[in-house]
Amino acid sequence: MRWRLVCLLFGLWPFLIGLAELEAQVRWGPIVGNVTDTGATVKVGIAAEDAAALVLYRDSTWKEEVDAVVAMPEYLFGDTAYTFQLRGLESGRRYFYRILTGGDTVVGSLRTFSDEVDGEFRIAFGSCIAVDSIFERIAQYDPDVTVILGDWGYYDVQPFDPEEPVYTSDDTLLLKDSWRRRLTMPVLRRYMAHHNMAYVWDDHDFTTTDAARESVPWYVVDSVRGTVEVRVVPYNAHTVRNAMRAYRFYFPHYPLVFDGQSLMQVFSFATGTVYLLDVRSNREVHVRAFEKVGGQWTFDSTVAITLLGDTVQRWLREALREDARTWKPMFSSVVFNRKLRQLITQLLALQGIRPELAAVAMGMADSWAGFAVEQEALLEYIERHDISNVLIGTGDIHSSGMDDGANAGIPEIVAGNLGQENSKLFYLLDSLTGGNASHYWNGGGQGLGNRNFRYAFGLLTFYGNDSCRMQLIDIDHHVIAEQVLYANRHVGEENKIKIPKCTVFPNPTRDFLWIVGEKSWEYAELVTLHGRVIAREVHPMIDVRDVPAGVYLLKVYCGDGMTRRVVIVQ
Repeated sequence: MRWRLVCLLFGLWPFLIGLAELEAQVRWGPIVGNVTDTGATVKVGIAAEDAAALVLYRDSTWKEEVDAVVAMPEYLFGDTAYTFQLRGLESGRRYFYRILTGGDTVVGSLRTFSDEVDGEFRIAFGSCIAVDSIFERIAQYDPDVTVILGDWGYYDVQPFDPEEPVYTSDDTLLLKDSWRRRLTMPVLRRYMAHHNMAYVWDDHDFTTTDAARESVPWYVVDSVRGTVEVRVVPYNAHTVRNAMRAYRFYFPHYPLVFDGQSLMQVFSFATGTVYLLDVRSNREVHVRAFEKVGGQWTFDSTVAITLLGDTVQRWLREALREDARTWKPMFSSVVFNRKLRQLITQLLALQGIRPELAAVAMGMADSWAGFAVEQEALLEYIERHDISNVLIGTGDIHSSGMDDGANAGIPEIVAGNLGQENSKLFYLLDSLTGGNASHYWNGGGQGLGNRNFRYAFGLLTFYGNDSCRMQLIDIDHHVIAEQVLYANRHVGEENKIKIPKCTVFPNPTRDFLWIVGEKSWEYAELVTLHGRVIAREVHPMIDVRDVPAGVYLLKVYCGDGMTRRVVIVQ
């Protein structure tokens, strides 16, 4: 028996040596990305200085060869990458590939998008990955694309000195190491070799916590004195530039709409267009909406600060308006729900008892809720131009929930704990509001009627031009929450609700607002961005002479329908 074991090991020795050499050659990847109905991109990091080839096959037996693509090495930060561009592929077909370099072979597969308008299209998504075990489960749903919404590893988390800040992107060795660690997580690495990936960063990938385009806020909580102070710490000149260069080098992304300025990406499937939003690269620091008055922090939702950047937000509005496809899913690394403004205000109201809640409120304003003017302008534009079937997938908050749009503004599904300890945010929100968390998230989620705090992901399944099923699924295949959106209709309704058409002028104004449009509207309300009604009128003229200057919403009601306009009182 002992002699047989020795012979077996001797026979396996060349194979084991080959594996060691392969590990030495392949640094990271391969990663499949930029998939369409006719093409795809595969990227891999190899310790080599010569050309490499990818051979594409129609079958897993490696007999029916389709194409061979040669790539030359690219270099950045002392690392080497090869990018293989595949074109002219058949739609809806799975292909298999081998990457050949220095006598070694790396294998994987990919599937192009189907161009059948009556078929299904599945998007799996989520954010916050400290461990990657959930990708074994996601693989069983075989999504057409998997979207990672940032916080992919937390390699920026280190002692931070605001006097002498050092960000991961400042040190190219740290930056290279963080990308290699991200791309070699074992389960995710196997997944990326066979599934189309799309990725847009969040704060921990970009620079550090609550990152903006030029700086980050730094919260200093003194529990003894009961104070919270905020400092805005600027980046070094090369911080953001290095982060951008690394993303383009390491990840096989879709074409960047604003290359060098943003990771904004757009790609289409048979019945829809996907918008990947970059909410970090061009945003202003959100703490500008907070001010300390009499020792207490206040939140001013009328401060006009930008999350996407002026150029990007104008482009996005026009793109949504001109998009002729049925579905328009957007993906944002931070939560969209507009009603979180109320929660920010509630937390600030308690800072006299618990001063640290002011810092919690500021952290919550890192979401779209902290950029109320821009958010309301986007919602108003969607409503005014009757842009249908817009929804959004988000992450960041280490928990998962959904809303059909009644609270969020548009249908939203949050999947923020792919592999991170659950924040139990919705459970805590339910406790804070006396069991009324459904007034914020009406579609359920982790901690809403359950104690499910496992790792989870979001799944959107589009059924042609008919409907979209939103699901939150945990690592054990349990469906935590589920809703169905019907094209051109609200959730569960057979017909689209009538939305009154109207024009409001003058805007801005300092004395009166006039409403001109369909006579069928019943009444109008002037509402603060926090949701407080300050005027209600059934006539087409609203007197605002005693209304404080600021930004407001004018809501015009017609039966079960309602339309809103952003108005400015000077």
